[in-house]
Amino acid sequence: MSINLSGYSSVGVCLCVRLDIPSYGVLRLSTFHKAINITESDGFVYPYSPAGILMSVSESVSELRATSVETAVGLSGIPIEYAQGVQAVRIKGSRIEIRRVFTDPLTDNPLAIAGNPIFMFQGVVTNYGFSEQYNEFSLDSSLVINLACSSLVDMLNTKITGRRTNQESMLQFYDTDTSFNRITNLIGRPYDFGAPVTKTPATQVTQPESSVTNDFVDQP
Repeated sequence: MSINLSGYSSVGVCLCVRLDIPSYGVLRLSTFHKAINITESDGFVYPYSPAGILMSVSESVSELRATSVETAVGLSGIPIEYAQGVQAVRIKGSRIEIRRVFTDPLTDNPLAIAGNPIFMFQGVVTNYGFSEQYNEFSLDSSLVINLACSSLVDMLNTKITGRRTNQESMLQFYDTDTSFNRITNLIGRPYDFGAPVTKTPATQVTQPESSVTNDFVDQP
């Protein structure tokens, strides 16, 4: 959906990142300088905490159709004492959403126009890494987290579809079907699917000759 910004002489822009980490919770961060409220797909409004320049998002390419793309998100300025706790969280496999929000420079509020905010990226965190950043002025270190993310299109392209050929899989969809009940008995048995049918020659059975007794005796 396109956004009409022709009626504005100047607009602000920021990126909002929603990171759903399993067994931990949902993190909502933005590159804005103050908290910003976003209405998500469930219809509820959620505040996104300001990360400012401490969060970086790689450039994205806008295309007319969904394509397989990757993006990178960096989180810096994390105190080094939280390193052990961050590493204990299972970040890989987390769902991530990135939205672009247009704001009013005078009020710092999102523009009340159709299509704002817009989805820039939806995907999954496929890998992540940690690095240490040393500040020579304050003589302390901070932690940097780099997230590598793949889009949902890429995940669907690599997804293996189909069903298992066993009784349990069949009963999940058709609880009265018994056509797969003998699959376990066929495991390990040789069977050439698609092989030509070999006809066994018919065996001719010869019946033994039987003597016929004439019960009628000619009378002289």
